[in-house]
Amino acid sequence: MSADTQYAEIEWLNGVPFSPMFNDFYCSCESGQEESKYVFIEHSQFIDKIKSLKENSHFTIAEAGFGAASNFL
Repeated sequence: MSADTQYAEIEWLNGVPFSPMFNDFYCSCESGQEESKYVFIEHSQFIDKIKSLKENSHFTIAEAGFGAASNFL
């Protein structure tokens, strides 16, 4: 890593990681499952894309980040 590498500032509020820079939590405080549904299913129009697949076609899902793994299951 270079000398100018910056790291995220993380504060823990009631056991939940929080970004003071963005004034936002790193994960949903209410429902990780609902957060995953919104971010990965609804926002990407996943259902419509799956429905539009033709027979014998392929669909690849790639996730580069694993985060805190709160959405893993």
